[in-house]
Amino acid sequence: MNGWKYYNHAIIASTPPHVNPDIKCVNDGSVWGFSKGVPLFVRWTTDFDCGYETEWWYCVKDDEMDINKLKKKRRYEITSGIKNFEVRVISPREFSEDLFSVYHNAFQNYVNAGKGMSKEVFISECIKHDNDHRIEYYGAFDKEDGKLAGYALNHVFDDYVNFSIMKFAPKYLSKRVSAALVYTMLCDYLNTRKKKYVNDGERSIRHVTNFQEYLIKYFGFRRAYCKLHVQYRNIVKMGINLLYPWRSIIKKFAVNSLINNVSALLELETIRRSFIDK
Repeated sequence: MNGWKYYNHAIIASTPPHVNPDIKCVNDGSVWGFSKGVPLFVRWTTDFDCGYETEWWYCVKDDEMDINKLKKKRRYEITSGIKNFEVRVISPREFSEDLFSVYHNAFQNYVNAGKGMSKEVFISECIKHDNDHRIEYYGAFDKEDGKLAGYALNHVFDDYVNFSIMKFAPKYLSKRVSAALVYTMLCDYLNTRKKKYVNDGERSIRHVTNFQEYLIKYFGFRRAYCKLHVQYRNIVKMGINLLYPWRSIIKKFAVNSLINNVSALLELETIRRSFIDK
């Protein structure tokens, strides 16, 4: 079904953020038969970069990367990262073992992240991505030991880029590996290839992350506000209405992946309700 994809028990719009999806399949109910999986809800956005603050946004950068516009401390951290790491486009097939090592080390530091991807599945994904011209991997290599210290998986389109995944081996973070990786990619995509914007994704509710704030503070990203739409399966809607009054208590006990997912769904519902009658 064009314009939609199944992901993590949900069906979400696969159209660019600046393009409103065709919701005919949502209105007629055919969206629920789209995947072999069992989606709990359908989610999409409209009114991209509406010009006023809302409870949902994309984190984007739509101007060229100019390090001279940054404060001295931030310029120093970026230049330090560039001195410590070589950043370049890599083949995910060729570096699949190194990529998994970075992924595994990074994943172990997450809170309530659930079960990570197995090595076999991860490497098979790398091989599949190697044959997809829309997917691009960047690797950051430590100049002292030559090892892969971080990587990014990006989806590249004609006029924009999605920063989809970034992982960093924790022991290299103090050497500014993230600054080197992000800066190099922004220069490539915005300054050299002249993409209209780079998108780091939507507001995160599944786990605590400060990465979007980091992009805003250090690289000039901004929040492009929009409107969130969510439609649930009937049984899921009943469960949400039942649990919603207890969402604050449930959030306090989100100590495992199941309760964390329930809490995230209730948080999504809070955000959805903020758009009612707006």
